[in-house]
Amino acid sequence: MARHRLDHVDAMRPVKQAGVISTHSVLYFAPMAASTGSGATLLLLHVSREGFFFISACMLTYAYADLNRAGLRRFYWRRFLSVGIPYLCWSVIYFLYSLPTSHYASVTAAFRGLASVVSTGYYQLYFLLVIMQFYLAFPFVLMLLRRTRGYHGHVIAVTVLAQVAIAIGMHWNLFPREMVRFGQQDVVSYPLYLVGGCVVAFHIDQVHAWVCAHARLIVAMTVAAALAAEASTSWPLTSIPGQVIELRFPGAW
Repeated sequence: MARHRLDHVDAMRPVKQAGVISTHSVLYFAPMAASTGSGATLLLLHVSREGFFFISACMLTYAYADLNRAGLRRFYWRRFLSVGIPYLCWSVIYFLYSLPTSHYASVTAAFRGLASVVSTGYYQLYFLLVIMQFYLAFPFVLMLLRRTRGYHGHVIAVTVLAQVAIAIGMHWNLFPREMVRFGQQDVVSYPLYLVGGCVVAFHIDQVHAWVCAHARLIVAMTVAAALAAEASTSWPLTSIPGQVIELRFPGAW
């Protein structure tokens, strides 16, 4: 079934893109200027990550709400062409770029390095790695939401609890070390944003009407949440072995 274009969602893309660019710009200078100011700025900019996953899941569901078993092959092929091939190309580009300074002992070691780049998502490529994992799970999420029509509030409640539990487990290193280390590349770390985006797509007209009717309330709650997060989070910046320097706080890894 044809669906009309959501121009107001397209208008959100530059906001997310600006957040991502700003995040990596601050991170680039963080080792020389790890301060309260840079840490506080990164805390707010990291919302671009969750926003990307939320909008991506929402638009995927909006576009493929009628997906059935017969359409799976076409669905995965289109996802591979639009995301998988660019991901592989950029992984190879980054590998070749870093090759002169990597000092691999052998050709075999170099290929292992390339495999590591592809499997872990070099630098910002973890965004695509996560969304590709979600593509694999998407038909099952779609089936769940179809079978729980009328109970999507319950689905969101369970997902919120799961997100909080995962964030706590990541923050306090309660999970296996490898799960914590590669948490930002793991789709399991973002259930609320991915499932939440899918639920919104099922109720896009109602959600749009509610947002327009409560714009001031949303802005006020956003500002209050940002201030509360800044007040409750302790700096400075730390790093996880093998990862880009990141803030260690719940929900961002």
